Amino acid sequence: MYETKPDRTMPAPAVENACAEAIARTIFEGMPIGLTVIDRDFRIRQANPYVASWLKRTLDEVVGQPCFQLLHQADQPCPDCPCAVTFRTGQPATAVHTGLDAQGATTWAEIVSLPVRDATGQVTCAVEAVRDVSERERHLHQLRSLIEDLRRSDEQLRRRNEELEILNGLMLRAGAPLRMADLLDALLSAALRVAGASASGGIFLLDEARRELRLAAHRGLDPDFVAQERTVRLGECLCGMVAISGEVMITGGAAEDPRHTRPAHLADHGHVIIPLSSHEQLLGVLFVHLPPGQGAPPSEREQVFRLMGRQIGISIENAVLYQRTDAQLRQKVGELTRALSTVEQERSRAEASERAKEEFVSMVSHDLRSPLTVILADAGEYAAACTAPTCVEARASVRQSARRMAAMLNELVDSARLESGTLELHREPVAVAALLRDLTARSFTAAERSRLQLGMPVPEVELLGDRSWLERALVNVIGNALKFAPDPSPVRITLVVEGDAAVVAVVDQGPGIPPGELPMVFQRFYRASNTRRRIEGSGLGLFIARQVVEAHGGEATVQSEVGRGTTILFRLPLRAG
Repeated sequence: MYETKPDRTMPAPAVENACAEAIARTIFEGMPIGLTVIDRDFRIRQANPYVASWLKRTLDEVVGQPCFQLLHQADQPCPDCPCAVTFRTGQPATAVHTGLDAQGATTWAEIVSLPVRDATGQVTCAVEAVRDVSERERHLHQLRSLIEDLRRSDEQLRRRNEELEILNGLMLRAGAPLRMADLLDALLSAALRVAGASASGGIFLLDEARRELRLAAHRGLDPDFVAQERTVRLGECLCGMVAISGEVMITGGAAEDPRHTRPAHLADHGHVIIPLSSHEQLLGVLFVHLPPGQGAPPSEREQVFRLMGRQIGISIENAVLYQRTDAQLRQKVGELTRALSTVEQERSRAEASERAKEEFVSMVSHDLRSPLTVILADAGEYAAACTAPTCVEARASVRQSARRMAAMLNELVDSARLESGTLELHREPVAVAALLRDLTARSFTAAERSRLQLGMPVPEVELLGDRSWLERALVNVIGNALKFAPDPSPVRITLVVEGDAAVVAVVDQGPGIPPGELPMVFQRFYRASNTRRRIEGSGLGLFIARQVVEAHGGEATVQSEVGRGTTILFRLPLRAG
């Protein structure tokens, strides 16, 4: 241990005072905070190294200087300085106080001021304890600044979200099939939301023919204003100017704006005026009146207003197109309804005519078959009673004519049944090759059979159909070929398989059919123009044949060349499996 030995050369009280002073100086200078002694003239009488370090000065530059000049470069003390409060009130004071260091940078210190009194109790000076909190205050300042930036960003984000919501709503309305009045009211309401809750305004639509704007929708406007502003000429007042320039206009108080030319505008209000366009074509103008005291929107919102104008313009254009298309559609629907009514009437008349025709054919068939049967019977009895050559010849002529009439009558009845769709097919497996062999062997006279040639080989295939009707169709076609081809020219019949179909061809060497008449070959009562006078017939055979083939799901076609003959082809689907 160290022992402090008293100095025997000094009196005891002096030694004690010197020791106390040394201790006080050591504490004063070694404290980890700043200590200053300030007199009532605000001069710094004493300061420790901490204060000098805080102010980035030497102690000589600090001691003896007025604190308000040293810290603030001011001409008089700060009324809120802690030592000023202590001198004024005689009480301790504390505050976070700012100042400038030797480099001119702002510093912050947490200061506690304590009064020092004399024997009479008067405050003679103040002792200030100083703690440098500059780093903390800078962080707090930065934090407050950051919080303020975040608040502003949040406000901007909220506003942007609201604007995007409104723009999205405008875009959705652009495709909605609304009446024009309803659409304009909805668009105006959305636009006013952007301008503010107290805003009022309206929408002008362009009347290009009259070169003027017509008020089409409004909200919150004075009735007198509405009455005066029904129309605005292009170039007149602010709205007419925007219609010419095509640019968004934002104004402050409008009462002093020299561009106003009407008494209705003399009230003090701001404006937001937006051109409404689509595909670079002006459709109208939207105007918003800002109430007195409300500042004009910031310039950065001009882009939002411009987007709103384009979106509203698209909505208006779509509504015009919708109304025009709707009117045209209603007109077309009316025309189609009338046309359908006419078609229905024609169909009813056609059905009535078809029923009358069927009834007529049925009546004729019934009324003619009975006398034909009597004629055939009487001709047979007459022939049996008279064997003279004249009687036999007459009997043969009568019976042949009666049979021809019966065949024509049957064709007429069958064609009517086929055309009306009342034909009932009794389907069964039909061997096509066997059917052709039977026809060429049994269905014609000996002289006719001698002219028939069945092409070989004949594939053995089956189809599902009504044998009697198929036979009738083939007999009609083959008989037609025999009748029109010159005797003794052959009629060739072939059968081939193409994919899932059997193709039957009947080829003759007759006069052929003129090219312009080929589409009419299978029509009822058709007869080629180059054969009508030479060969008798009803003109129903090929019609019946085609109807039968199509009833079996097949197709009948014709190929012909004048002077070289005709080929009739039947394409019939084969039996599955």
